[in-house]
Amino acid sequence: MVNINADRYRQIEQNLQQFQSEFESVLALHNKEKLGVKIIAVTKGFPASDIEILAELGISEIGESKDQEIKNKLPTINKLNINLHFIGQLQRNKAKSVASYSEVIHSIDRKSLIDEIVKVAAVNKNLAILLQVDLAKTLDTKRGGAEPSDLLHLAEYAVQSGLDLKGLMTVAPFGDNAEDAFVRFVEISEELAHRYPQANWRSIGMSADWQIAIKNGATHLRIGSALLGNRA
Repeated sequence: MVNINADRYRQIEQNLQQFQSEFESVLALHNKEKLGVKIIAVTKGFPASDIEILAELGISEIGESKDQEIKNKLPTINKLNINLHFIGQLQRNKAKSVASYSEVIHSIDRKSLIDEIVKVAAVNKNLAILLQVDLAKTLDTKRGGAEPSDLLHLAEYAVQSGLDLKGLMTVAPFGDNAEDAFVRFVEISEELAHRYPQANWRSIGMSADWQIAIKNGATHLRIGSALLGNRA
C-alpha cells in the first residue's frame, strides 16, 4: 500500500474486527454457515485509499453506486484482487458504462436496462445481475426496484437476453418494519428460485438491519457505516 494513513488503517481494522465478531455470533444464533454469506463493503463516498485498506484486511467485495465516482477509483480497484458490485439505482444512459466494469449489478428493475447491458455483456463475460424488488407500500417509502408482480416477467426477459441472473436485491422501505419486508422478500425469492434454480442470491441487509437479513437467509450483506464510519 502507498500513502495509507496509519490511523485510518487502525480505525477500519477495529471496525472490521468488531463487525466480524458480531457477524459470527449472529450466524451461530441462526445456524447459518459463514461461507454462505458474503460481506460487501460499501465504499461509495469514501476515498480509494479506504478500498486499499479493506483489500489489505481481506475484504474482496466492494459496493459502489455512482458511475463517475467509480471511474475515478478504477485505477485502484483494477490493481486489487476485489470484485466490484454496483448497488445504486441505475440510469439507462449509464448502464453500458456500469456493465463494462462491474462483476455484479444489483439494481436491475426494468427491461430498458437489460437492453443496454446486453450490448456490452459479451465483452464483460464475468458480469452477473440481480433484479431489485420494490417492497414499499406507499410512494413515500419507495427506494427503487420493480414491482413484485413484474419480477417473473423481468427475470424471463433477462434470461432470454442471455444475462447471468443470480437472484434478487432489495432495500427495506423507509418507515417499514425490516422484518416484515424481508419476510415478503423471501417469499418472492423462493418463487423466482423455483423457476430459475440458479437465481438464489439474496442481497439484503445493510448496517442498520443486517442481523434481520441473516435471519431471513441473506447471501450478500451491503455494509457501509459499520465498517467505514459515517460519510462526511
